[in-house]
Amino acid sequence: MKIFTLFFFIAIATMVNAQTVQFTGSRDANLYSRSGLTSDVDKTNLNSPVTIYSYNNAVYVSTSETNFSNAKYAVFSMNGKMVTINNITGNLSKHEMEPAQKGLFVVKAVVNGKIYTKKVYIY
Repeated sequence: MKIFTLFFFIAIATMVNAQTVQFTGSRDANLYSRSGLTSDVDKTNLNSPVTIYSYNNAVYVSTSETNFSNAKYAVFSMNGKMVTINNITGNLSKHEMEPAQKGLFVVKAVVNGKIYTKKVYIY
């Protein structure tokens, strides 16, 4: 029975590791969507025109794009609650978090119809 249990757990772990989650901006065009907040987070792309990061108590969205019409970003807590939503008006947008807001957050930015998502840590 112990051998069967061990093989069962190895088989489940292999299936979980074999699954990959791929995020495409065209699939989720709704910035307000909370579904899949943590499962559709992009890996860092060094060639991306949008960079999302945190420093101290603020979230930054930096972009090399020049067209900011309808460009927005939203910050979500890990339980899916939207903390803020703001327009991107320049190459660097900053949102100061409240002093009580600490921990892991998900930032979604929409620039030129593409969605960029990243987890950031506020300390």
